[in-house]
Amino acid sequence: MLLRKTVDKQRVFPGERLRYTVWIRNRVRDTVAEDLRICDRLPGQVTLIDRNGGSFDRGRLCWTVNRLRYTSDWTVRFSYTVTVNEGVPAGTRVRNVVTLGRETAETTVIVKRPQQVGARRGGRTPVTG
Repeated sequence: MLLRKTVDKQRVFPGERLRYTVWIRNRVRDTVAEDLRICDRLPGQVTLIDRNGGSFDRGRLCWTVNRLRYTSDWTVRFSYTVTVNEGVPAGTRVRNVVTLGRETAETTVIVKRPQQVGARRGGRTPVTG
């Protein structure tokens, strides 16, 4: 089996959404893989928003593929959405690993410093009223 994972952003602010996509492929000619279980343990810095058909229990998001024939293309795809939790410090690396048997694929996203509302160049905030 081959496993691949992507994320739609490399840097993100707290409160922003991330969309992860996982692909699997059977690379063994003339075979049919059965009862495959793909699982992603979500890091503590994110909250699941949309599981897209997967089952979620104790921080693990999993999908099952009953049968997967050999192919030269990436044939099965799962996507899901999370939100980066408020309060995650700037510079935090959010590492996310998905597994399929002994195969793993991972992504890392870096949390950016939140922008201050009303902040201007020179560090001064205008006074109103």
